[in-house]
Amino acid sequence: MFFRERLTRLGHDVIVPDLEEGDFQGLTITRQLGVVRREIARSRGDLALIGSSMGGYLAVLAANQEPRIRRLMLMAPAIDMKARWTVRHGADQLARWKAQGVAPTCALDSGHELIDQLETIWTESAAFFGIDRAE
Repeated sequence: MFFRERLTRLGHDVIVPDLEEGDFQGLTITRQLGVVRREIARSRGDLALIGSSMGGYLAVLAANQEPRIRRLMLMAPAIDMKARWTVRHGADQLARWKAQGVAPTCALDSGHELIDQLETIWTESAAFFGIDRAE
């Protein structure tokens, strides 16, 4: 909200898309990127994207495909997520979470994500532009 309020006061059009579309547990990169692409298609002229965490990663993906995106502001973009989670938590912990079916996250609604969802996100991210390299 901070950026929206400040940028709007400065005369910029600010759109904050709902990347979850009401279905946090069903999130995929492909679906979220679709939300971003639809907003880009509705916009005119040069664009700037601001993204944090997964939003930062999606901004990088969108910018790679859309020449009208002229500026990015990224805050802790979730690039190479699986490798970072493996370093941070260890392969054994990831295996335990997979066996339990749930991993803790900083998700605002529940604080937990289904590990299958994370596996899907990691698999998808490996397919996008070779940005994520973790196996």
